[in-house]
Amino acid sequence: MIGALLLAAAAISPPFAGGERLDYTLHWLGMRVGTMTLTVRDAGENWEFFLTTRTEGAGAKIYPVEQELESLVRKADFQTLYFRKWEHKEGKPEKEGETLFDPGMGLFFYRDFRPFQGACVDTLSFIHLLRLAPSALRGPPRAYDRGKFYRLAFEDRGEQVLVVDGRTYRARKVVPKMSEEGGKKRKGSMTLWFGPAPRHLPLRIDFSIPLGTLKAELACEP
Repeated sequence: MIGALLLAAAAISPPFAGGERLDYTLHWLGMRVGTMTLTVRDAGENWEFFLTTRTEGAGAKIYPVEQELESLVRKADFQTLYFRKWEHKEGKPEKEGETLFDPGMGLFFYRDFRPFQGACVDTLSFIHLLRLAPSALRGPPRAYDRGKFYRLAFEDRGEQVLVVDGRTYRARKVVPKMSEEGGKKRKGSMTLWFGPAPRHLPLRIDFSIPLGTLKAELACEP
């Protein structure tokens, strides 16, 4: 069922293309506290997605973080093949993890080889999956992050008016929720607003952090 959903999603003409770069401004309590960038690269039979986040100025004092995410996703079925997550917070050691997936062998490698069952997306590529096929909201796949799998559930809260960079949009509001497989532990939360067809741009993404909400707002129309 999950694999069929991914195959159906991948068959839809994607609203993104290689070379797309979306720049965001990070806000916290009304203050500008950093930047975030989403980038897409066409890698032949695969898509390569990148996300970089950096707080600066007052934001670096309140929530000091630099983060890089990278994922390689097979175009044929939107299955993640490679995922890298790097993070650095001031005063703490760097964290980095790389994962390789081999769907044919049914294995993935994160520090050691482990069995892998069913399709999955990583916590970066599922943002683009939602752009690719909103119908996937009815039966989302598993999500992967640093050695763990999560069950995804979504609340599609319809459209609402959203003003971004002085432009007004009718945006689709989506709230994804992840719960760890084998338990009830939640993995953070975020809220996304997607712009109209055909591009379905992520206009704004809100991230829950220990001290409230970090808001990433599209800086300008790309």
